[in-house]
Amino acid sequence: MFGGSFDPAYTLTIHALPSLVQPTTNKRNAALVQRHIQETLGVIASRGYVRFVATPEDNVAIGGKTIAAEINESSNAMAEDKPAEIKKGAKSTRKIGVKVIHFPVSLAADRSSDS
Repeated sequence: MFGGSFDPAYTLTIHALPSLVQPTTNKRNAALVQRHIQETLGVIASRGYVRFVATPEDNVAIGGKTIAAEINESSNAMAEDKPAEIKKGAKSTRKIGVKVIHFPVSLAADRSSDS
């Protein structure tokens, strides 16, 4: 039972890196995801519960390495590619980018059995 009835409903938890879980981003993503679910599955947004969870880089792994390890390796590789006189300078204050990998997700329901 959800919201006092047995009508179709859903709960959705989205785990993302902390930099990607921000109030404005969450608001936009919630609207887009819930609209898509309503259009494809026919479940209205008020019957859905979406939760955004910030997951630190040390707690996310892709291809056998955590995102933190990927960032570390990337920054080390960048430091090795620079000439020696630049490597000896002060610490860099610029941020390291993270490669985002999107996995296709299908929310389409099999409606052939509805007839």
